[in-house]
Amino acid sequence: MCIDGETVKDILEGRVRLVAPKGMGFYQGVLYVADIDRLVGIDLTRKGQVWQVSFAEKGVGFLNDVAISDAGMLYVSATDAGKMFTVDLTADQFAIASLPLPTLPGPNGLYFDAAKRRLIAASFGTDTQLGVVDLVNRPGFRGGHLV
Repeated sequence: MCIDGETVKDILEGRVRLVAPKGMGFYQGVLYVADIDRLVGIDLTRKGQVWQVSFAEKGVGFLNDVAISDAGMLYVSATDAGKMFTVDLTADQFAIASLPLPTLPGPNGLYFDAAKRRLIAASFGTDTQLGVVDLVNRPGFRGGHLV
């Protein structure tokens, strides 16, 4: 549902096909949706799909949650593969990068903690665990961005 009460389905008027949408995040006017093995970007103003990145080559069949930093770094969990990935939304070409994470079986729900510049992930299953990725002091990252 949008802020004004309209549903996204009504706004898009059937122009975007999502198979099994899960987590979503919003950045600079675009709604990013995890949809099985791909991320889809939907411009709600233009009412259409403007972006898509496939994770099939990464062996992913169940993208689950999305979190987006204020600087435009998108984080997505791949529960079935036991991985998390990043996509820099500010780059001219979108490249998928694996995110090093602590041992966490089936990363599922994500939350970007802007105040502490960290990503918090909850695992899937009966033995739910939390993992924390420090995006400032982790090797290969600077200020939440891959370097």
